[in-house]
Amino acid sequence: MRGQRIANLVFTVLFVVAVVLAGWLSSRHAAQFDWTAGARNTLSDASLGIVGQLDRSVTITAYAREDDLLRAQIQRMVERYTRASGWIELRFVNPDTAPDAVREHGISVDGELLIAYDGRSEKVATLSEQAISNALLKLSRGGERRVVFLSGHGERDPAGEANFDWRDFGAAMARRGLVSETLSLPVQAAVPKSAAVLVVAEPRSDLLAGELDAIGAWLDGGGGLLWLAEPGRPLPEAIAAKLGVQIGPGTVVDANTSALGIRDPSFALVAEYDAGNPVTRDFKTLTLYPKAAPVDRIEGVDTDWQVRPLLTTLPRSWAETGPLKDTIAFDEGTERAGPLPIGLTLIRTSGEGADDGKREQRVAVIGDADFLANSYLGNAGNLDFGLALFNWLAHDDRLVAIPAKTAPDAGLEMTPTLTFVIGFGVLLAIPLLLLAGGGWVWWRRRRR
Repeated sequence: MRGQRIANLVFTVLFVVAVVLAGWLSSRHAAQFDWTAGARNTLSDASLGIVGQLDRSVTITAYAREDDLLRAQIQRMVERYTRASGWIELRFVNPDTAPDAVREHGISVDGELLIAYDGRSEKVATLSEQAISNALLKLSRGGERRVVFLSGHGERDPAGEANFDWRDFGAAMARRGLVSETLSLPVQAAVPKSAAVLVVAEPRSDLLAGELDAIGAWLDGGGGLLWLAEPGRPLPEAIAAKLGVQIGPGTVVDANTSALGIRDPSFALVAEYDAGNPVTRDFKTLTLYPKAAPVDRIEGVDTDWQVRPLLTTLPRSWAETGPLKDTIAFDEGTERAGPLPIGLTLIRTSGEGADDGKREQRVAVIGDADFLANSYLGNAGNLDFGLALFNWLAHDDRLVAIPAKTAPDAGLEMTPTLTFVIGFGVLLAIPLLLLAGGGWVWWRRRRR
């Protein structure tokens, strides 16, 4: 009897343990191991470091149509991030059923990602670890960069609703941590030191001598500057002398725009960019510039600026010096033929920095202030180019390089001898062995 009770007790204990184990095993436990060469399906150390800095939720919205292959590719890529951090979530939106969101965020590519974090957002058009990680890096840096717009001379207002103002672009900047505000130099006397960039967007009346002195002091102190001009509105002589650049005569006329259905010849098209310029290094989208003016270096003026072309028109363009009405034609000998530079970037080492004691000072001069205005912001890639330009001016372009992960020996190369051996073995040797084995089994059974 005692042995029977012990057996019952052991059975009861084992049964309870079995039930507990069955309940534990029924819950979801995920474990994944990446055994691919080079860990191609796992985030790099650089990306893991970026993901580890996240301290609040990240929403990755994929604007992708009902294409199983495309959505599966996006899912596989983003899963690398969701496995590394519980803060990241992915959702899909069909752009055909959400036109308002597509318009609001400027989505232009099927499968484009919109990454939102802490009230800011970044778009990713290329499905790669480097593109996604750099977008997360920008968003996780935190802090707001102040972009100061000069006011008081009829300049473009970053909050204005008029067609020529910049309200829509100002809102796009805010979503990326660039806060815009206006500055009246007669009131404040100097550009605030906390400003990341000073923007002078086509002043329509002359600046006072004290204002020019304040802008000159800002440049001498290593401040960033974006000067936007229009045909017939040259740079003030004091600023032109400091930068060594000038606004050329005439309005750019571009015959290439007719191929896009644009009848106004004063729209300048930029389709090719300087690969060596950090602003446009990876930029490949067309941009349009209404009524632009050429921007050139001043011959004979020696400065310490390193000047690079930023925007250059196509060959079938010229600087029209006559009125833009009736029939317009290029006047050889009196007018300048394209390609024409309508934007330049200037870089020099100036001031104190955190790393090597020096800081890179950045300036851009563009012969058009309309391309980011409310009326024209939606043209081609104007919005994306404008954001890239402001990020560069505000020193918000520090990116990480993700090494490409490739599979070694992905291809199988066989010598003729090896091909013969494998073919002989598969087609003849293995069938003969199987036949011999079957014959031997048959013979053994017959002997019984």
